[in-house]
Amino acid sequence: MTVDGVQYARAGETFVPVAATDYARDATFGYHSSHLSEYVEERTVGRIPASSVVTISLTDLRVGGVGSGRRAPLGPAWWGGRDCGCY
Repeated sequence: MTVDGVQYARAGETFVPVAATDYARDATFGYHSSHLSEYVEERTVGRIPASSVVTISLTDLRVGGVGSGRRAPLGPAWWGGRDCGCY
């Protein structure tokens, strides 16, 4: 589940930020941030800074765009088709 750009995972009857999970501490696939923009920056080793990541809320999607009707720059055309290196 994602709330305000922060990813959560179910832990029993509650949700915890994904960076607090065992998976996040994995030696191969681990990461430090639950905030998706910071995760992108971490996984791309800074090639895509967190400040350049656009966060789109569920409300934005439901009303058809980010902010005042501005279209969200999504997909390869927006980031130049480069492999973000985050897989």
